[in-house]
Amino acid sequence: MSLKRKHASAKDDKSTVERVHKLEANVLNSHQNLNDIVEIYTIAQSTNAEAAFTAVNSLGRIYSAMWTKGLLKRTKGPQQDAAAAKVSEWLRDNYRQYTDLLRSMLGHREAPIQVTSLRLYLQMMDKEGQALGRAANNYVFPNDSYLEIIETVLNSDATSEHLVRTLVDSYLNSYDDLRLYFYRNVAKLASPDYDPFKNRGNKGARKNTVSDTFVRHAFAVMNQIRTVFSADSDASLWIAMPKTCGNEPDVVRAAAHTRAFSEAWLALMRLPLTADIYKQILLTMHKRIVPYMADAKSLMDFLSSSYEIGGSVSLLALNGLFTLMTEHNLNYPNFYEKLYALLDRNVFHVKYRARFFRLLETFLGSSHLPAYLVAAFAKRLARLALFAPPAGAVTAIPLIYNLLKAHP
Repeated sequence: MSLKRKHASAKDDKSTVERVHKLEANVLNSHQNLNDIVEIYTIAQSTNAEAAFTAVNSLGRIYSAMWTKGLLKRTKGPQQDAAAAKVSEWLRDNYRQYTDLLRSMLGHREAPIQVTSLRLYLQMMDKEGQALGRAANNYVFPNDSYLEIIETVLNSDATSEHLVRTLVDSYLNSYDDLRLYFYRNVAKLASPDYDPFKNRGNKGARKNTVSDTFVRHAFAVMNQIRTVFSADSDASLWIAMPKTCGNEPDVVRAAAHTRAFSEAWLALMRLPLTADIYKQILLTMHKRIVPYMADAKSLMDFLSSSYEIGGSVSLLALNGLFTLMTEHNLNYPNFYEKLYALLDRNVFHVKYRARFFRLLETFLGSSHLPAYLVAAFAKRLARLALFAPPAGAVTAIPLIYNLLKAHP
C-alpha cells in the first residue's frame, strides 16, 4: 500500500471514530436520535478494528444510560402508551443484538477482545440487575444474561487462559453473587436435562450434550477459585443490594453458597473426565473440596469408584477417602484388603509414591489395628523392598521399622 493510500485510510478511520462519538452524543442528548443506534451498531460490526472497538464501547455507554433511566425495562399493564411501548420494544430488540455481538466477541481468536467483551457484558448485566431491583424493590440477579456468558466461555474452543484468569481473579474471587450463580450455572449446564436451545426460539426439548471443552474449562475455572463465602463478613456483590430489600436473598446466605458449591462439583464429577482432570480433582479433593461440601458423604461414590480403578488413580483417591473416614465417620468396606492389593512392585515407580507411603504409615499407625494385619503389610513391604530400586528401598525400610516399633 502506498504512503498516500495509508494516509487516506488513517484519515478515514479517524473520521469514523469521530462519527461514532458524535452519534453517541446525539443519542444521549435526545431520544429523538435513537435511530442513530443502528448506525453505531453497523460500525461495531465493521472490519475497521479501531472504529468497531469504539462503537462497541459507545453502545455500552448508551445502553448503560438506558438501563439507568428504565427505558429497557419491560413494563406490564396500561402504564405505557402504545407509542412508548413500541419504542421500548424496539430498544430491547436492539439491545439484544448488542449482547449477541458481545457474546460472539467472547469467542474471538484474540484474547484482549474476549476480555473486553466480558467486561462490557458484565457491566450491562450490572445495570440490568440494578434496574430490575429498583422495580421489584428487592435484590434481583439477572441470571439469564449471566448464564449466556458462562455458557459461551465454557463451551468455546477459543476461550483463552487470559479470559479464564480475568473471570476468576477480577470477578469470581471478588464478588460473592457472581461466584454463587457461576456454581449454579455450571450445575445447570452439566445437567442432561438442560436444554441449550430453550431461550433461543427453538421449540421442543433437546437432550444436553456436554462437550470435552466444557469439562476442561469448567474445571480450569473452578480449580482456580480460592474465595469461600463467609457469613461472618459482609457480602461483596457485583449487583448492588437495593437500599430497601424485602426478603434476605440467597447471595448473603452461607447455606446457599455451600449448596451451590457442592452441586457444581458433583455435577462435574458425573461427567466423562480426562485422566489428567480426574487426577487433579483427586489431588485437591481433601483440601479444596471436602471441607466446603454441604454433605461430604455425597463424595463417597466418586471416591469409591476411583479407589477401585487401580494404579495411580487409586493412590490419589486415598487422601479423600482417609479424610471422609477420619473426619466424617464414614466406613469403607474392605478398605485394608484393597489397600494391601495396591502394594505391588509398580508402587515404587509411580509419580505419587511419597504421598502414598506417607498415607500408608498413617493408615497403619492406629493402635486399634490387629497385629496380624500390620504384620501382613510389613511382610509385603519387606518382600517388595528386595526388588525395589534404591530410592524405593530407602522409603520402604524405615516404614517397616516404624510399623514394628509401633506394634511390638
